[in-house]
Formats: sequence, C-alpha cells, structure tokens
Amino acid sequence: MQLLFLSVQPLVSLALGMKQKGGYEVAFWTVRPVDEFVKRQGIQCYVHDLDTDALMRRTQVKVNEGAAERLGKALGFFKAVTEVMLEPDIAPLIDAIPQAVLEAHQAYKPDLTITSHCMPAISCAEYLHIPVVYVALQPMYPTRHFPPWAFRSTNFAPNMQWMNKPLGKLFMSIYENQTYLKGVKKCRQLANLPVRRFSDGTPV
Repeated sequence: MQLLFLSVQPLVSLALGMKQKGGYEVAFWTVRPVDEFVKRQGIQCYVHDLDTDALMRRTQVKVNEGAAERLGKALGFFKAVTEVMLEPDIAPLIDAIPQAVLEAHQAYKPDLTITSHCMPAISCAEYLHIPVVYVALQPMYPTRHFPPWAFRSTNFAPNMQWMNKPLGKLFMSIYENQTYLKGVKKCRQLANLPVRRFSDGTPV
C-alpha cells in the first residue's frame, strides 16, 4: 500500500513508523528546504521549487520595517506574508502549488493521502478515487476559549473571551478565500472535477 504525505512535521515520524513497522511504501510532496530533511530519512520526495525559508526571510524584513506596527503582531505578520506572496518571483510558485500537488498524485498513484493543511490534496484524492486523511494539528477554527491562531498571540481577558469566536470566524473567512479556496478551485479545474462542489455534494 502506498501512502502520500503532504505535510512534514510531525507526519515524518508517522511515515517512518508506518514504513518500518507496517511495511507501507511512503512518499512526501513538499517544498524547499524541508525536502532535505525528508530525503535524509530515506523517503521518496516530490519537491516543489518554492523556498519557504526565503519567503520567511523576506517576511521578517517587512515586519522589521514596520509592517506590524499599526495592525499588531499577528495581523501585521499575516499582511507581510501576503505581500511577499504577491511578489513577482514568488507568486508564480504559489500559484503552481495545486498543479504540483496533482502531478505528484498522478506520478505516485497513492492508495491513501495524508495531509494537515494542503487543501488541494482533498481534490486530488477525489480525482484518484482514494481516501484522504486530514489531520488538524492545531485548532483551525476558533472557539470561545481558544484565540484565533493567526489573529492574536495571547488570549483576551476572561470577560472578553466571547470575542475569540466571531473575530476568528471573520479572520478565517478572509484567510480561506485568499489562500486555500483559490488553490482548491484551481486544482479541481486541472483535474476536470466540478469546481463548486465535492463529489458528496458539499460546497467547495
């Protein structure tokens, strides 16, 4: 049985355990430079040319230049990342992620896909008629007691924690529409799948 992973840490440990103890064939799709870590474990790797270290260095430069001063640390960081992702040498690599993920699935032909945040993987699994395991490694959607993960680095005072949920939903709506949703729709177009709905009828 072949497994394709689309997130590295901590799923590399899971992949090694399944390979060594369960006899599964495993492979990863990833970006640079984390592909070096995956390859050192003796695991096959489909590598996309996006360099996340370079992306984060540019983001930090923008933060140091004052991108976070007016918006606060978390939203300022998100704004800086968004600006870097739109730069002319980075944007094409971001836009190519859905195609790269689909091509990895077509080449490896996994029996199961496992991911924590690579949303095009769900459509790739649908394209190949295979299961997909989506592992949420942090609360993606906010609750009353958990602050939005990229909106605020500390919790509100107890009497204001009711704000976590509505503010988190607002942020996640913006985040999903600017990042995940675009990639998912592009992947579905490339795979000749219905763009607006998954096969079970759930809206994309």
